Amino acid sequence: MTTDIGDGTDSEYKAKLAELLDQLNGVTKRGTRAQVAKTHNKLAHHYVAGRDHEMAIEQFERELDIRKESGGSANSRAVSLAHVNLALAHQRSKQFVQSGHFASLVVDSQDYGHAYTIYERCLAVASVPKHQAAALYHMGVCAAEQNHVQVADAHFTRAIDVANSCNAPALVALAQGCLGMLCFFRENLYDAHAELVMALQTARFARSPVAEANIATGLGTVSVMESKFDESATYFELDLAIATTHDDKYGQLRAHCNLGINYLLSGDSSHAMHHFRSNLSTDEPLQLFLRQKKYAVDVGDKRLQAMASKYVDQEMMTIIA
Repeated sequence: MTTDIGDGTDSEYKAKLAELLDQLNGVTKRGTRAQVAKTHNKLAHHYVAGRDHEMAIEQFERELDIRKESGGSANSRAVSLAHVNLALAHQRSKQFVQSGHFASLVVDSQDYGHAYTIYERCLAVASVPKHQAAALYHMGVCAAEQNHVQVADAHFTRAIDVANSCNAPALVALAQGCLGMLCFFRENLYDAHAELVMALQTARFARSPVAEANIATGLGTVSVMESKFDESATYFELDLAIATTHDDKYGQLRAHCNLGINYLLSGDSSHAMHHFRSNLSTDEPLQLFLRQKKYAVDVGDKRLQAMASKYVDQEMMTIIA
């Protein structure tokens, strides 16, 4: 991920910088887009070595833009690495909000090892307890996704302690909810239910709809596994109500899907089909773009694929915003 440029004198640094800028000018005129992206990456790492983090961020952003243009699954790794580099560059320049944003994109790409490292570095330099609690929480999420259950448990427990010390109840609720889901994955439904109920109460106290919706989903899932379908429906309906109130399309998709499955398992096919149909209407624009993207990949049309990817990204941002 890093580029070896040596650790020489200031004159050597400037000479290497001039060489890379000249190389960038050349590949921009005569090279491929992949070569341009690679040169932006080299230049960015050179700026990192010179501790010019703002210029490094600019070069990583230009690389990311080109990587996104290419589309396709083969390029997803390069996009993920660009997100990693941007997260680390923002972290070095003490822009923790921006660093967290790109770290979350790394998590979304399921590159949990790199994401864990980013949050670990954020924890090491964070001086504000709330930032420390947030880093610990995300480290717990990444550890859990890698099936490092004991490590995740320790991070969530510590995140709760730190969040309590700085009066951050929403973070307490999220971490407590994750502890509950760890119990669930260990097939300890009793402790899972207890932890999640406490987390839901904390989320309501914090007035955090995001935490409340996610924890309600967890409680609904536990209730389904206990075959308590009326109880699980209540929790999934709560998730749907919160998503509808806040115009959260992604939350609506999740809630309708969970309600559909819940009613299907309980034998109520009529209610199940109602929620499945609601999902089809809710995500119709997104599904259209996804089908277009798949078609473009199948026929090998890079231009159409890039256009479809752009619209998918825009639609997802609309859903998540």
